[in-house]
Amino acid sequence: MSTKTNAQPAPRREVTLAKPIIQGGIEYTPGGKQKPLLTEAQIERLTKSGHIGGGASAKTAAKSTPQEG
Repeated sequence: MSTKTNAQPAPRREVTLAKPIIQGGIEYTPGGKQKPLLTEAQIERLTKSGHIGGGASAKTAAKSTPQEG
């Protein structure tokens, strides 16, 4: 039996920071030249703690916006 999985790495995207963070030994600061590449799970956690600017990720904002009928 093979122990290899067909799992793909989680997609990542750049985010705008409100507070500095350290990821992979690199410090990222708000307004810095480099922006961290984060997974959706990381973005969700950092949004809750206030490290990501805007207060909510696009995915969270879309879910919480009421639909007009």
